Amino acid sequence: MVQPPNAVRLHVSLAGIEPEIWGRLVVPSDWTLDRLHPVLQAAFGWTDSHLHEFRIGGLRYGDPFLLDDGFGGPRIFDHTEVRLQGFIGRDAGLTYAYDFGDGWEHLIRIEEWLALDPAPRHARCLEGARARPPEAVGGPRGYADFLGIIRDHGARGPSLHTAMGGWAFRSGMVRSRPDQQGSAQCAARERVAPAVSAEAEGAEGLAARISPTPDRRITWSG
Repeated sequence: MVQPPNAVRLHVSLAGIEPEIWGRLVVPSDWTLDRLHPVLQAAFGWTDSHLHEFRIGGLRYGDPFLLDDGFGGPRIFDHTEVRLQGFIGRDAGLTYAYDFGDGWEHLIRIEEWLALDPAPRHARCLEGARARPPEAVGGPRGYADFLGIIRDHGARGPSLHTAMGGWAFRSGMVRSRPDQQGSAQCAARERVAPAVSAEAEGAEGLAARISPTPDRRITWSG
C-alpha cells in the first residue's frame, strides 16, 4: 500500500540577489501557511520585525487583521486556512514576501512530496548557501550598495565604512563591532565577506547561522 505524502521538500531562494541566497527545507505537508512563516524566518535568520504575506497565483495570503488596509484593496485570504498538502498535483509557485519596504521576495519551489516514517512533527533545514542581507538594508539595490561600501575598504571614507560595519553589527549580520576589530572589513568578514567574494558557504555555513547542527529542527508551538 502506497503511503500518502506527509512532508514536502522546498527550495527557497531570495529574489534579486546574485549569487543566490538559498535554503532547502523539509516541512510537514499538513502545516498551514501561517506555520510556514516562522520556519522561513528561522531558516534565513530574519528577525520577524516586518509584515509578511504569501503570494500565490496572483492572490495574497496572510493575516487579514494586519494586512487589510480598509480602503478596498485586494482581498487578503486567511493564511491559516491554506495547507501545503493542498498543492499536491498542482504546478503552483509560491512567493513569501517579507518587509514590504525593502521588498524581499522568497521564491518557494516544491521539489518533492515525501512519505516519511515516522511522520515528521518538525520542519528541518537541510542545506543552503550564503548569509541573508541585513534587516532594513533597502532591498536588493540597497544591499548591493552596502556590499560596495564594505568591499571598498574605506575608499569612500573611513567613517562611512566603519558606520556601515557598525550598523551591520547592530542588525545581527556580524558578531564583532568594527571598533573592536579595527575595521569594518574585519567585523563584516564572518557574514558579509562570503557574499562579497561570492563563495557559497554551503550547508555548514547555513547551519552555523541558525543552529549548532546542520540538520536543525524548527518547532512550532502554535
